[in-house]
Amino acid sequence: MKKVHIITDSTSDISQFEAEKLGIDVVPLHVNIDGVDYIDGLTISNQDFFKKLRTAKILPKTSAPSPASFLEKINKHPHDEEIIVMTISSDASATYSSARIAVEQSGRNNVTLLDTRQATLGLLALVHAAVLFRDAGDNAVTIVEKIKQISKRIVVKAAFDDLKYLRMGGRIPFTLAVLGSVINMKPIITMQDGKIHSAAKIIGMQRALNHIVYNLADNEVDYSLPTFVGHTDNVEMFKRFTDLIRIHKPDFPLDKEASIGLAVGTHAGPGCVGIVYFTK
Repeated sequence: MKKVHIITDSTSDISQFEAEKLGIDVVPLHVNIDGVDYIDGLTISNQDFFKKLRTAKILPKTSAPSPASFLEKINKHPHDEEIIVMTISSDASATYSSARIAVEQSGRNNVTLLDTRQATLGLLALVHAAVLFRDAGDNAVTIVEKIKQISKRIVVKAAFDDLKYLRMGGRIPFTLAVLGSVINMKPIITMQDGKIHSAAKIIGMQRALNHIVYNLADNEVDYSLPTFVGHTDNVEMFKRFTDLIRIHKPDFPLDKEASIGLAVGTHAGPGCVGIVYFTK
């Protein structure tokens, strides 16, 4: 049986080292910080990104990979072997468009492009699920169909500790950011219909963490599929989050920690924590 190859982008927060272990390819995005261009995961690490973000004069700008970057990954694989390209939601980034152009330029009819309608933790979980299906012997058609089906059961929640970066990026008005800071408002975001949506606005980070964990405790989790918890460079906040999970959902695995990178980190800033899982 010929191998199915999986290509994704760096908004999945899968490092190049992890990609090698999984047997997949990751196409990196770019980020411009105070006029200097960096390649996600290659010329800048998540740790360095957040260090620079804290002192950046203007909000860093991310840019999609070029079609040539995707085409290079496609062309490295034998022409008689299937390829699945899984990208961040087309509503959240131009990355999907670059991948689509690359697939068309490849001239191959065995490359499937999948708009996952997710980002960061959601994309991470779906790529890991695709690897599970691939390693179980499924072909590309079956893998894509399974991913589409389990996508209906995915839950992604993240709590933002600081409104500063949402304000800098124009995602929320200045007056709302000031008011939010005064009353200590913490937005909880999720992915819905391929776009980032506000699931709730909670007063206080502890209540925000409680909100996510109580929701988790109320759900029946499908542990046959990948689960992840992650944060944006704030170990203390992450520990508070995982301690709550241990109390209220003790069977939830906490051995898979994700380092949420620049895709969400640009707007969330340090202190964001999140979770992804699939319901039964």
